[in-house]
Amino acid sequence: MGETEAYEVLVERYNPRLYRIARAIVLDGSEAKDIVQHTNAQAYEHLSQFAGRAKFSTWLAKIAIHEASSRRRRRNRLVRLGHLDSPKGRARALTALPPTPEEQISQAELGQVLESAIDGLPERQRIVQIMRDIEGMTTAETAECLGTSPRNVKVLLHRARASLRKKLYEILGSSASDLFRFPAPRCNRVVSRVSRSIVNGPARRPALVRTLP
Repeated sequence: MGETEAYEVLVERYNPRLYRIARAIVLDGSEAKDIVQHTNAQAYEHLSQFAGRAKFSTWLAKIAIHEASSRRRRRNRLVRLGHLDSPKGRARALTALPPTPEEQISQAELGQVLESAIDGLPERQRIVQIMRDIEGMTTAETAECLGTSPRNVKVLLHRARASLRKKLYEILGSSASDLFRFPAPRCNRVVSRVSRSIVNGPARRPALVRTLP
């Protein structure tokens, strides 16, 4: 196996992680794929700079984060400079309203709803949540990749999880009554048995527990 082929095998295992991290920053799947390809190429080109002081996967993640952050900053500058100044851009900004909870439930499975909730997190919380909860990276690895402290990572993760719980409850709460539905025939049988138990007196009530379907 040649050097290039060996490198491809090495980085292939980390590409799903790089994709998720990049997408957490740019919020676009196609661009995230481009960032993964760019990361692979950049890492190979600068492989001699990998000193081994950190994990290879951490080194790759830092390259992906740097590229994704640079693209996001460039895109935001373009939006501020021209996109919203055009009539079409202003119309899109006004009409691109988020779907209602009912629309989200009807249009997406739970996994997609969760992805949408994660996308709605503040950027730093979103990246930390992806790296820690989705990718299983340690607090130390995450802190090193993001150039912050382990304490700050913990705070961001705590806030992200709290926000996700709140958001998911808001989205799914209206459908909560559909969960654990009690089928009508079984309900009728239980009501009938409860009624008989009441009529027949306390001595018969234990039988209710034993005979529930």
